[in-house]
Amino acid sequence: MLKITAGKFKGRPIKTVANFRTRYTTSLVRKAIFDMVNVEDKVFADVFAGSGIMGFEALSRGARKVIFLDVSERSIRTIRYNALKLGVEESCIIVRGDFRRKLPMMEEVDVLFADPPFEHNMVREILKILDANEMFRDCAVIEVSKHEKYDLTLNNLLVEKRSYGDIEILICRRSSFHTI
Repeated sequence: MLKITAGKFKGRPIKTVANFRTRYTTSLVRKAIFDMVNVEDKVFADVFAGSGIMGFEALSRGARKVIFLDVSERSIRTIRYNALKLGVEESCIIVRGDFRRKLPMMEEVDVLFADPPFEHNMVREILKILDANEMFRDCAVIEVSKHEKYDLTLNNLLVEKRSYGDIEILICRRSSFHTI
């Protein structure tokens, strides 16, 4: 079990997915991300959601709605269970599908978080999709392995990197929002 780190559900347990391939964002990294990104009254997307811990952290910290996306039926069942246990079903949209098809069709969100499986070259694909589509208003945050190779030559995104041990956090914002 994981526990929510802050907000109205602080300390509440989140059931995990019974799958050895599922890797969870550590509480240290979750805290760091939510210290950087304001989700109060925002629409948050949790892509590669797994148990939904990031989305439930966002709801705990005041997000208005969370869209959970995962390809695994086991993950979808776990997210539904956790939403029911927390009593937040009405604030959750749970979508099963491959990110390559579902992400470009996603309704515009304020903050998008993606935690793809490490070492599967999915970061490149996610960055391409985010660069080509205006699906987020504030920022997109991607958790990647420091050992993953990807290209940050993008047309429409500015990317800032933060390191936490073997984890890198990429914070992507629309370049049209900034002057260089």
